[in-house]
Amino acid sequence: IMPHANVKFYMTAKINIRAKRRYIELTKQGHKISFSKVLKSIKKRDNSDFKRKISPLKRTKDSVYIDSSNLTIKQCFNKIKKYIDKKMKNYEKI
Repeated sequence: IMPHANVKFYMTAKINIRAKRRYIELTKQGHKISFSKVLKSIKKRDNSDFKRKISPLKRTKDSVYIDSSNLTIKQCFNKIKKYIDKKMKNYEKI
């Protein structure tokens, strides 16, 4: 999305974790949907995202890989912030 950004992140989570998160989100909003339908939908979207001809979703060599499967939102934020803070200190030295 931002090929010239100074800091890039590639965030992912295991598919069952992502499906569980989405299922919880949808049911809290009042949607009546099964977990298996949510999982199937995410698998279909992943397939489309990774295999599309124009701009397929893939990790770049210079991106920081974050697997959020076992992290809370706050833990993800702190991990990203810590990395950005470290990068900014390097820029301040220049």
